[in-house]
Amino acid sequence: MITLTKLTHLNDGTYYATWRDDEGGIAFTFAAIHDANGRLVVCNMNLRPPRLTAAQIETAVCDQHPAYALAEKGAAAKPALAQRMQKAAALVEAGSVTLTGETSAMVGDYNITATACTCKDHEYRAPDGWCKHRLAVRMARALGQPIDFDAMEREIKARKQRDHEAMVMRVRQQGHANRRSYRDYCNNSPEAARRYLLKAAANGRIAAQSGGKLHRKQQQATRRTTTQADRAYWIQKTRDSRDAFMQKEVEL
Repeated sequence: MITLTKLTHLNDGTYYATWRDDEGGIAFTFAAIHDANGRLVVCNMNLRPPRLTAAQIETAVCDQHPAYALAEKGAAAKPALAQRMQKAAALVEAGSVTLTGETSAMVGDYNITATACTCKDHEYRAPDGWCKHRLAVRMARALGQPIDFDAMEREIKARKQRDHEAMVMRVRQQGHANRRSYRDYCNNSPEAARRYLLKAAANGRIAAQSGGKLHRKQQQATRRTTTQADRAYWIQKTRDSRDAFMQKEVEL
């Protein structure tokens, strides 16, 4: 005979059932998932438990974090905070709340004290300053979450590391931009390179590099432009000579 031993109502609306089969005098248990109407969805053994009855469904226990029960009580007492209560319970369930002291805590990047939070909702919109972060901290304390006294120090070190990495990235990006600007100046034309060198020398940025890379770049740009001008000159001179020779052939 198959009998139901435990039934849990999951958050997605389905039911997790634990069944006991004692046929033949040998009892063992197995689990199954039933839909919202009690029909079998899947079973972990090659068995088919019966469909859940309405009486059995009424006895199902909700599989929720205890913070949601606190959220329901708080919403009944203060309906204006109902939505923030649910969001606060979700933060507690996700483990986003870190208690750093008797009156201090952190929720993500926000710091919370007994009467304040660093988020914009607390400052501008939340009724009496009760944002979801302050509510989440209050729920965590009510549920007996232990205090992590070293969490603040770890968070400060992590923030300093993130700020340092961001600063290094900004410096690298600025350096790349400067090199691209310098390359464009030097490769466009000798005149552009000359103007850039004069401006940089006036600002005192190339006093020690007058005979270095900038000067070589200027020489390369000048040589390239001179070579192109010479090629155009000789092409034109050849054309002029050919035209003159053709003119003499016509006169003869």
